[in-house]
Parts: sequence; C-alpha cells; structure tokens
Amino acid sequence: MSVDISVLITTRNRLTSLERQFRAIEEMDTAGLTFEILVVDNGSTDGTYEWLRRAASRVPVRVLWEPRPGKNVALNRALPEASGALILFTDDDTLPVPGWMRDYRLAMDRWPRHNIFCGPIEPLFPRQSPNELCTPGFRYAPQMFSSFAPAVEEGVITKLPFGPNFAVRSRILRSYRFCENIGPSDDPKYTMGSETELLLRLTAGGEKSVYLPGAKVSHIIRPEQITLRWLKGRGFRFGRSVARLLDDRDTTPPRLFGAPRWLWKELLITGTRSALDQVLHLPHRWESAFTHKMIQGQIDE
Repeated sequence: MSVDISVLITTRNRLTSLERQFRAIEEMDTAGLTFEILVVDNGSTDGTYEWLRRAASRVPVRVLWEPRPGKNVALNRALPEASGALILFTDDDTLPVPGWMRDYRLAMDRWPRHNIFCGPIEPLFPRQSPNELCTPGFRYAPQMFSSFAPAVEEGVITKLPFGPNFAVRSRILRSYRFCENIGPSDDPKYTMGSETELLLRLTAGGEKSVYLPGAKVSHIIRPEQITLRWLKGRGFRFGRSVARLLDDRDTTPPRLFGAPRWLWKELLITGTRSALDQVLHLPHRWESAFTHKMIQGQIDE
C-alpha cells in the first residue's frame, strides 16, 4: 500500500511532550489519508521506547532505536525507512492543528512542481512568562523559540523553513542526508542549524519553498527555556550556526585569531550593554544578552 506522508520525529527523554503530541495526532482529521509516523528514540532512559511501542496500538507509529547521540544522526537513521511520498518533519515538543497532515497532502497536488513545503510555528509559552519574550514581534523570537509566520497567504517564499514544521518530497531526499556534525547533540556547545544546513543545500540546487498558513504547529516552550541562562546558551549556539553556515571565509574582512576583527569590537560593545541591562533589570536585557552570546558563538566557531 502506498503511503502519502511519513512523519519523522526524533526524541530523547521527552516522554511528557510526546504524550501531549500523540494526543493531538489522535485527534487529527486523517480521513482518506495514508500515513505513518517514524519516531527515532535517540537513547532515552525515561521509558520513551516502551511507551511508543504501546502507542502503536492507537497510532500508526514505527519506533526506531539510534543509540548514537545527535538529532541528525537519528534523522539519518529514519530517512531510509520512510515510505511516504512526502516526508514531514517536526519536533517532539510540537502540537499540530487537526488539519496539519491534510494541508500538506493537498498542497502536493496544488504545487506539483515544488518539492519543499512549510507551515507556521507559534510558541506556546508557560504561565508567568516574561512579557518581553511573549510580545509579538520580539526580535529574537525565531532564533529563541522557532517562531515562524513569514506570510499570510499560501505561496512561494524566500525564507528557509524552520525545523519543527516542514516537508520535502521523498524523491528529492534520496540522494541527501543530514550533516551529522551539526545540530543538537551531547555537546552543550553544539552548532545549531541541523535542518537549515540541509535546506541550504536543497535551495542551492534550485528548490523553492511553499508556505502553507493553515498547516500550523504550536511549539511547547518549557519553563527552563525562558531563563536567562538557557537563552544565553541558545544565543551562543545560534552564533556558531551563523559562522558555520553563512560566513564565507574567502571574502570576509581581515581576521584576528581566526574571527573577523569587527566581531571583537562587537563583543566588547554588546558585552558592556548586556551587563548594564542585567544590572538595571531593563526589559530588553533578554535581547542584549542573546546578542552578546551570539557574537561570542560566532567567534568561537
């Protein structure tokens, strides 16, 4: 039997999030759709694997095991196993809307010459989150929380999709794999951008993305993700991603200790600004701290 959509999810010790996500999947409108869910357990120790095996009685899920740490390692484990015409990627901490899969399936027919599709991502903040972080239009919401809503209407966009909500026709991915030395891993200083790196290669080959405003997922923000410590780490990892994926070493300005000289100046300026903002407890202290750690990450990479 042919399969319309293969949903790929990697997870590690996120059983509570998976339970919420699977409840949302069970409530989806999937009439007339053929789909499978491939979940790669990337070394969980919280009972995730056993729970997923039991969940297979309610949802068409196949559970794969990948002990080597790394999200991209886990994704590469799943790709050869996917049998759907469309491979739909999401994270283990998202809640898709009821028509999520259906919107992607119908878009394949409406856009037969396009191979990449994506939908909006809306952060779902815990109670008593700082207002500065939850305000629409917050500068670093995409980098911090994967917030993504680049358009109002369906159509081709120039922005790259975000990892928690995008899809690629499987025939396009046959000759591609995710880069395994980038993306979430055991290293707390890992370089972000696991899906971005793949999408950059696809777009360099001429592929364009179609945005589907109705195919929305909510991204569950955990309490620790609205702490200054976590956001600083996020800024550092994002800075490493900027340097790895966007820095052209052959055309950039003169360097000092391997990094562009202007970055050292920015490090001093942003560090001073961030320190003052923290001392004075100013509303934009989150933004200035993220900016400073982002510069530091660019230098480190």
